Amino acid sequence: MSQRKSRGARQGTRFYRGRTTHTSSEQKQLRKQKEYRRQKLSKQNRQLFIDNLRSKLRWVIAFLVVVTIFNLAQIKSHSYVGLTGLTDGDKQVITDLTTRYITGFKKFKAFFNDADYEAYILENASFVSRVEASSHALSTSLKVRIVPKTPVHAYRGTDNSSAQWIAQDGSLITLTEAQISDMGSSVPETVIVDTSGVNYREGDSILPISTLDFINQLNLSLALVDEEISEVEIGAIPRELSLSLVGEKYKLLVSVTRSVESTTIDFQKAKDQLAKTNTVPAQYIDLRVVDKVFYR
Repeated sequence: MSQRKSRGARQGTRFYRGRTTHTSSEQKQLRKQKEYRRQKLSKQNRQLFIDNLRSKLRWVIAFLVVVTIFNLAQIKSHSYVGLTGLTDGDKQVITDLTTRYITGFKKFKAFFNDADYEAYILENASFVSRVEASSHALSTSLKVRIVPKTPVHAYRGTDNSSAQWIAQDGSLITLTEAQISDMGSSVPETVIVDTSGVNYREGDSILPISTLDFINQLNLSLALVDEEISEVEIGAIPRELSLSLVGEKYKLLVSVTRSVESTTIDFQKAKDQLAKTNTVPAQYIDLRVVDKVFYR
């Protein structure tokens, strides 16, 4: 029977060669050591994180202090780019407007707004097309880029005492003789003749941009049929135009409500038909009605 127990004990127990180090007390001690090392490492990592965070916060606070100091500082200077295309009077207007704007609280960087300043200049300087202001957070200077309006057509209205032009946005601008001379060959040749009798002032809108686009596109289209616009007469009805062509005595009456393509096609048909009968209009060719041409 003892042999059976010994045999059973050998069957239920595994034996290993060598000395074991994993007694219950040793295992408990090992677990304590692992837990201690884990807690120590965790504490070191936490302290390292806190130290890094403190360092970053010190830099952020220092930066905010510097920015605050500059924002509380006053704008001490302002420089401009793009004034070469302006007259001395226009340059002075820009300088005076800037000085007038930077008053009261707005002279402090914290209260100065680039977009608000740009809108102020555009509202009060009719000869300016675009303004780009830059007041850097870490600077006490203001940099301004001025883009003056570009003339696209000459203008002749009730007052012919000054050289007036229509800019790309349809507004009226005035150029000096020196500015016109600087333009050289790029001086617009097409003249807008205003017979409405309205005394427009500089900065007033003469024509909508859509009408200017129509005139420019029609001039390009007419060049394909060997014609060129020399004058555009505008009157009481803005959508109807009377065109003078280079070398022709008759007027070309058109409507901006029609497409440039259809207007040009009807004009070419009218020229071909009149050539067949050897007829030259003495007053006008009227293309204001779609698919109908009148002449006199």
